[in-house]
Amino acid sequence: MAFAMGVIFAVYISRGVSDAIMNYSGGNLTVTGSQETASIFATYPSDYLSHANAFFDQIVGTAVLLLCILPIEDAHNSPAPKGFEPVLVGFLVLGISMSMSSNCGAAINPARDLGPRLFTWSAGWGTAVFTAFENWWWIPIVAPMLGGVIGAYIYLLFIEFHHEDSDNMVQQSKSLTNQGDITSLANKGSKSGSFENIAVDGEMQMLRIDHDSKEEKPEERGYHISSRL
Repeated sequence: MAFAMGVIFAVYISRGVSDAIMNYSGGNLTVTGSQETASIFATYPSDYLSHANAFFDQIVGTAVLLLCILPIEDAHNSPAPKGFEPVLVGFLVLGISMSMSSNCGAAINPARDLGPRLFTWSAGWGTAVFTAFENWWWIPIVAPMLGGVIGAYIYLLFIEFHHEDSDNMVQQSKSLTNQGDITSLANKGSKSGSFENIAVDGEMQMLRIDHDSKEEKPEERGYHISSRL
């Protein structure tokens, strides 16, 4: 937040920008009206929007943000190429902002709204930044936090938790592979075959693959090992 306020303050005090704002507003810094300039920094709702719909709008926008960010780092879900994640997140935020900013600016982040709002409060716009639009200011702070939690739980319930079985299977396979008896069994294989661990109907089985006949069959003569998950 401190960084955001610092950048905004630096932009505002640069002579060209501040002169442009004063020229446009006629020297009167306002939050509402045809010549308002507070929305350059913080978000405000459209005149037709109710508080209930604005709250729902911010929940949906932030939930979508989390639903799309989480798979980018999910190793089980075709993650983004390493180093490309910031680009995808940038396009994601751009897409949400372009599609959902008409109602109330698409804050989708409490820090994105609260920092600039505090700046405008201290830079001349006054307490109107908190009281305008029937005390609108708290919605882009509370609703995104709730929407982020909802979006994350939706991802966990419908995607992340379903990785558990595959994780257990991988751990079981690693456990079996590291056992010395399996290594010794593999060394006893014929020259035309090799041993591999595969999952069959919920079981981790050691199979001998006959490379000459290209057939896969469970190893006989005591070489078969299975461990049910």
